[in-house]
Amino acid sequence: MKSILSTLLCALCVLSLNSCGDDENTDSVWGNSEPPPFRPYILEGGRISDIGLYCVPPNGGTGETWYDYYKRTKTLTNYSDAEFILMPNTNAWVYNTDDLEEWTAISKLENKYQEEKTLFMYEDYKECIKHAVTWWPDYFSAYINGDVTIVCDKTLWGETPGTNLIGHFIDMHHTPCMPVGIENPALACRFGEKIPENLQERLINGAWVKTKYILKFTTEPTEKYSELTFHLTMPMTIEHIRDYAVAKYKGEDAVPVFTNHMFETDCKILFEW
Repeated sequence: MKSILSTLLCALCVLSLNSCGDDENTDSVWGNSEPPPFRPYILEGGRISDIGLYCVPPNGGTGETWYDYYKRTKTLTNYSDAEFILMPNTNAWVYNTDDLEEWTAISKLENKYQEEKTLFMYEDYKECIKHAVTWWPDYFSAYINGDVTIVCDKTLWGETPGTNLIGHFIDMHHTPCMPVGIENPALACRFGEKIPENLQERLINGAWVKTKYILKFTTEPTEKYSELTFHLTMPMTIEHIRDYAVAKYKGEDAVPVFTNHMFETDCKILFEW
């Protein structure tokens, strides 16, 4: 046991020393300015394997794993309990290594890339925290690149099956800002400003993808059915930061790696009126 603990402590020491190195190729973009209260970061988009839309009524899931609860088809007694989580699932493979020196070098390159990517957000963040307590948002290096659609197999709100119902959903998951854009990102809503709740305004072209969205209906439909199935499509551009860092570490052509995807998912709900 002592041997294992000693090995872990040594590894942590090496990581700490390496992270404080003065390698000119991995200098922080913050320069001599005041460092952030914690390192701004975005999550690796390359881990996104698919998306899920899960019905999660209040006070549910007792005694179940989150996976089983999310996947299970729910039975509701009214529309007010219709709450959903829309989230990217992160089961895709990304490069990894057991070599500590290689891993530390790749991590440094990733960190520098992330700092540069989020610098425009951090400048606004610094101004915001002078006046109010806030936190750093959780976004992937992934971006909406088209129209997100939510259609139903039944008529709802008077809209026929196949009609895009995204305007009938709001996102209840608070976020402190709204970055938009890939090559030239900017804040559509700055830190502390009111973020659009309507999903149609939230998932605009170029919007950065959050870790999750908590959805509810804007109004309750008047139509009643024994079951409904929603089908969601989300076109996305994924930025593979890890692939970029690995290529740069190996001395290969290191350019940002982007791939386009059309993610789709279904969510079925049962009703007992």
